[in-house]
Amino acid sequence: MLENISPRTFGIIVTVLGTLALTPDIILYRLTDADAFTVAFWRGLFAGFTILFGCIVVYKRNTLNVFKSLGKRGFLVAILQSLGMILFYVSLDHTSAANALIIYSTAPILAAVLSWFFLKEKVSKKVLTALAFVCFGVSIVATGSTFNGNITGDLIAFLNALSIAAFYVVVRGSKKINMIPALCLSFFIAAVISYPLALLPALSISQWGFLFISGVFMLPIAISLLTIGPRYLPAPEVSMINLLEVCIAPLLLWWIIGENPGLMSIIGGLIVVLALSGYALLKIRDNT
Repeated sequence: MLENISPRTFGIIVTVLGTLALTPDIILYRLTDADAFTVAFWRGLFAGFTILFGCIVVYKRNTLNVFKSLGKRGFLVAILQSLGMILFYVSLDHTSAANALIIYSTAPILAAVLSWFFLKEKVSKKVLTALAFVCFGVSIVATGSTFNGNITGDLIAFLNALSIAAFYVVVRGSKKINMIPALCLSFFIAAVISYPLALLPALSISQWGFLFISGVFMLPIAISLLTIGPRYLPAPEVSMINLLEVCIAPLLLWWIIGENPGLMSIIGGLIVVLALSGYALLKIRDNT
């Protein structure tokens, strides 16, 4: 059956599955109810060992050589991914989940700007137009945060978006490198960075359960699929599919935990989602 699926269709399926698999991330984080660095430490260890085990199963005696082949770019990808993970969790301790996700969703546009600055890639008028609307939407979200005292969390979320945007730029220029082992390193790096800052309180059985589910199953599966997807799809299509999490996760969190995103976040988030969706649709049309 898989033999009859086109590469583009395969990329869509993989990216959708990865996005849906990552959607419960914020809910599990909130339910774990521990400080950001404790969550990052234990999730990093669980996910790192899980992917390492998978690499050993797949690559067997060649595992060490696969890790060595990552080179400087692979290590940089690991650093950026680990920083993104930590910053995202820290932002959730200082702002609403909706705000963190909305600001995170700006990463594809930020990546286009970074590509122009570092790689000298031309930035189209469509990107600049989308960026203007995205900035307008994020400014509305930030206005609501100023009223609620969440501006620090929003700034941390923006740093997270920047780190992920830089991650996109490095990966874009390293298509021939298998980045799954780099993800393994990223989780271990996140654990090492987080350990000195983590409170590491005594955890209940339910808290360990949430950490285990997220670290052993959700993160390795979701992040691996989202790393594979861009190999088969243009970045605009990937970014549009990733908006599923931005739309679904805050609503689920509101429904399950009762975390109201607030009117300003809803309005600003709608502008950001519409701007990114419009940009992605235009790019898809241009590529067909």
